[in-house]
Order: sequence, then structure tokens, then C-alpha cells
Amino acid sequence: MHRFMISAVLLMCSAYFASAQAAPPARPCTSAEHRQFDFWIGRWDVATPDGKPSGQSEVRAIYGGCAIEERWDGEQLVGGSVNAFDPGRRRWHQTWADDSGRVVLLDGGLEGTRMVLQSEPSPGRPFKTRMTYEPLEGGRVRQLVDRSSDGAEWKTVYAAIYTPRKSPEAGPAEVARAYAAAWTANDAEAVLRLFAKDAVLLPAHARDPIAGEEAMRRFWWPTGAKPVRVVSMDVDPEESSALGDAGAVRGRFRLAWKFEGESEEHRSNGRFLMTLARNSGGEWKITRYMWDDVLPR
Repeated sequence: MHRFMISAVLLMCSAYFASAQAAPPARPCTSAEHRQFDFWIGRWDVATPDGKPSGQSEVRAIYGGCAIEERWDGEQLVGGSVNAFDPGRRRWHQTWADDSGRVVLLDGGLEGTRMVLQSEPSPGRPFKTRMTYEPLEGGRVRQLVDRSSDGAEWKTVYAAIYTPRKSPEAGPAEVARAYAAAWTANDAEAVLRLFAKDAVLLPAHARDPIAGEEAMRRFWWPTGAKPVRVVSMDVDPEESSALGDAGAVRGRFRLAWKFEGESEEHRSNGRFLMTLARNSGGEWKITRYMWDDVLPR
């Protein structure tokens, strides 16, 4: 069984390094605007502000990060939405549909830290609807639904808190997503907690391997270097597998960051491969992490 897993990982590594021979062309939808709604991505338990369960939601990036899809399973209805940034209009758009037959079209954008989308009156719906999504501490998200007949006075008709759904056992793909979320949060300790103590990094551009937690800390956060703030990191796991206590996941990533005190945003994208092992406590830990990327711009 273990020989099978090792063979599978070796095949994945061969495919990875073959793809690394030629840098892929820059991918679309990598602008900072396309990442503005990434805080909503996740698997959620949703409740009203007083704690009454409202439903469950799964929000994920689709189409190579060019859109975000929500799948909603609620106490009252089942539905979902597709959300995307329209670079031509410089606006976000959401199309919602549910099992009541309702379709709602909303447009808007980021206001401060909140995503605010609004619909116009339509036949059978003689009012405006405003949806507000606001990131909160602890990785939660607040959603408000307001209505107005004139656009001047608004009444809240629904409020909910999205709380990250706890999973008894995260698989390899979930670890890859947690890795991206930790970088987006600029939480160095959360990044390192995902790795085994003797993990090894195999950086892009044929740089030397980095072995162990302290070496990784020096590599990513060198003393005396100009501080860097990650704006966003997004991963698309394309293949994930687990066999016993061994696992692997490969896919694509997109990264945006800024140097402290500078306004210019740098971006890169590429492929990654993680191998993982499950420890005695049942947690998956990254044992090897390798990546290639397009040179930053």
C-alpha cells in the first residue's frame, strides 16, 4: 500500500517538474480586484446573530479564480449564487437563484472592508435589495440583507453570521486551503503550524532545499529584511489523494503582496505540490512543499 502511494507521489513529482520546464503564461483574473471577495470563500455554519441556526454554506473559487460560487442549504430554502468581478464595468456582480424560483441580480463593490451589492426593483419585487458581507474577527463573516422602496430608507430583513465549519479531520486539500488562508491573514505561526517539524521546502527556480521549522522561518521572514504584507493567496487544488497516513495534493496558486510602506502590488502564480503525513493526533501535517512560479511583476 505504501509502495503504491510512493509511486503515485513520484508520478506527480515527475509531472510537476515537467510542467516547470516552461513558465506558463500569465493567467487572467489575478488582479487585486478579483481577490476582493475571497474572504467569503470557505465552508460555513450560518446562524442569526442570536445563535439560531439558519443553514450551511459552501463558497468556493471557480473557473480558475475568475468567479466565486456559493451553494446554500438553508432552513427555509436551497439556492446559490455566482459572483464575479467585471473588469469592463469595474463592478462586482452576483446572480442568485433558489428553489422558490426567485432570481436576483445585484451589482456593487468593495466599500472599505465590506462587499456591498444592490439590486434594482423588478416585476414582482417593487423594492431595492442590498446585500452586505463584512469580514469579522476569527474568520467569520457578517451578512445583512436590507430592503428599500426609495433607496433612502433601508430596513434590515435578514442578518446572519457565517462561522467556519469545524471538520473533525481535514484532508490534504483542506490543508492546502488552510495554508493559503494563513498567508492571506499574514499569520506566520499559523503557516508554520501546518508543517511537520522536519518538513522540507523545495523552492522555485532551483534554490536549495529548506529543512526544518527554524530554517523555514529564516527563509520566509528573514531578520532585517523589509517587511512584506500578503494581500491575498488563493489555491486551486486540482488533485488530492490519501492512503493510510500518507497524502498528497497538487494544484495552482495565485499570490499578491506589497512591501511595507509601498503602494505597488506584486503578483505571481504557479503550481504547487504538497506531500503530507498524519501524526499520532490524527492531524495532517505538510512534510514536503515544492512550487514553481512565474517571476514576480
